[in-house]
This record gives sequence, structure tokens and C-alpha cells, in this order.
Amino acid sequence: MDSESALASTSLTEKIVLHAIVELQRRGDDRIDSLAIRDECRGRLPSIEEHVVGDLGEAEVMTALGKLTRRGLVTERPAEARSPVGKGRPGYTLEADEDAVFQALIDDERLVGLVEDHSED
Repeated sequence: MDSESALASTSLTEKIVLHAIVELQRRGDDRIDSLAIRDECRGRLPSIEEHVVGDLGEAEVMTALGKLTRRGLVTERPAEARSPVGKGRPGYTLEADEDAVFQALIDDERLVGLVEDHSED
């Protein structure tokens, strides 16, 4: 599946997770595991809360990461390739083109607040 069609089939939760990974990578975070992604997602949820019921827990983030990995949008780094601080959790990196990810976010009217928050950072 090419990146464009993979992005087109992503759920709202998956798009939020992709956005979190991009933000963490842009900040230079070298410890992008599911907990860091979850925390980044939760920090951005107020900007789109009308479209999200509740918060994103680790289970929802892990499910989204699994689907994104299978579609080739995200790559999982094995835990043994990470520092002991990572406590054995795999790390994740974006494989999809960053501009394509943001276009997918822009195209989803539910994420206008998330994209606007991003442009202000």
C-alpha cells in the first residue's frame, strides 16, 4: 500500500498518533515510545475535544501504532536498540512523508484545531 492511500484510510486516532510522532521527532526526542506518544496526544486533545470521546490511553495508542506499522507509515525500533532508560519499550519513527501526513490532517475537518495548534508552535 502506498503512503497516500495508507494515509487516506487512517482513523482519527491514527491521525492524532501520527501528528504526535511528527511533533516528537521535530523536537528531537530520541525516546519516542508509546508513553511519550500517548502524552503528546493527550496534550493536543483539548484542541479537538469535540471529536474525541475521552482521552487516548496506552491501549488505543498501541492499537493505532500497530495499524500504522502494518501500513508502512511508522517503523517500530526494537527495544534492544534503545537505551536502558526506555525500559524495553520499542521506539517508533515516521516513515511516511511529513508533508503528506500534514496534508492528511488538513484534509480532515475534525483536526482543524490540531493543525492550527501546530502552525502556532
